[in-house]
Amino acid sequence: MISSSDRQRIIDWLNQRKKIHAIKFVQQNYKVRLTEATQLVQAIDEENSPGSKPLSIDPVRVVGAVFTGLGVVFTVVVVALFWSDRSDMQESHQIKGTVESLDYTDNGTAAPVIKYWTNGEKKILVGTVWSNPPSYEIGEEVELLVAPNGKVTINSFFERFFMIGLFAFLAVIFGGIGVLVLIFLKD
Repeated sequence: MISSSDRQRIIDWLNQRKKIHAIKFVQQNYKVRLTEATQLVQAIDEENSPGSKPLSIDPVRVVGAVFTGLGVVFTVVVVALFWSDRSDMQESHQIKGTVESLDYTDNGTAAPVIKYWTNGEKKILVGTVWSNPPSYEIGEEVELLVAPNGKVTINSFFERFFMIGLFAFLAVIFGGIGVLVLIFLKD
């Protein structure tokens, strides 16, 4: 009903926030009542406003994207942890410590409490990996790594690489599921 040139003129007025001018224009040039002119201008406004078309968000794609994103985040954490361990331990020196006691939790898991000497001072280190049964026995001698920055770590696979392995596992699972979802939904 409304010509394309008039439609463009109405859109321009709407963009300038001059809706009343657009309604008067339609009412006068197309000889319609005020309510009809208002409805026509409103319809043109809804067709051309950026938020008029509902976004079509596929929830499965969103889940795929979120899982892929989590996979990337976990991969970054793995790289950061590995790099930190590598740089800390590259220039570290080894010392010996002795398991003095076991620190138990309420659920029965235990971490070693290790006594060691550095610079003539007795120091205590509590392990970061808890297990049941305990991984160490009281009196057992343990190899420790001392980084130049003073960080002391028990030189065992679980103490050094458990968190790296855990985050690597999460990266593979989440990233893999996310990528598979995105690939198989590709239309």
